[in-house]
Amino acid sequence: MLKKIILLPKLTELRRILENSFLRQQGFEFMECGSGAKAFSIIEEQDPLLVILALDMDELQGDECCRQIKKDPLLRSTPVALVIRSGQENDMKRSQEAGCDSHIYIPFDETQVLDAVCRLLRIVERATPRVSARFSLQFALNPPVYHEGVALNINCGGLFVATLLQLPVNTLIALELHLFPQAAPLRCRGRVAWVNHPEWMKCPGFPPGMGIQFVEPSEAVVRAFRTYIETTL
Repeated sequence: MLKKIILLPKLTELRRILENSFLRQQGFEFMECGSGAKAFSIIEEQDPLLVILALDMDELQGDECCRQIKKDPLLRSTPVALVIRSGQENDMKRSQEAGCDSHIYIPFDETQVLDAVCRLLRIVERATPRVSARFSLQFALNPPVYHEGVALNINCGGLFVATLLQLPVNTLIALELHLFPQAAPLRCRGRVAWVNHPEWMKCPGFPPGMGIQFVEPSEAVVRAFRTYIETTL
């Protein structure tokens, strides 16, 4: 029987969140490793379904370990999330240059952790549900020059924006979200997680556009999305 292994760095709070979630009931096992070099060996031997690495690890840094994984033709499809400090631009830069698939932020937020893990594992069950939506938004590479879009599908960790302008995966953007009529727009940052291009549709049920992962959303933004989702269900 195939083992469902998630490889973790030695971070007690992160392991607690994952072990107390539905993942344990779904048969996932958790392995810890404090060394980037040892982590790479474990990945080669155990073939985990998901790898989570800290940036700073013994022997081999987490971002360098990630870079080696993504360069290896046999391992590059393994999803990798890097744990970074919220608000630290250097951490974000290192992780993006390493080619990681997602981020988990310190201080840990259970909703953000589980949503990132579920997305990488392609598990339908999430910390918060994903719901259909329709509200206008603007996004920008370089504010104040904004482009128009429409949000069609959301949860607390991200959304799908229908737009004819598709940006490269991992592009960081500024967002203005018109979630509630008559209310001031919500502002946050996002990362292009995937693209629905007219010539190669990743999700045929959606129009051309982009899947956006929120980057360090404020408590006010997360709270507003939870309210929107609860009133939509």
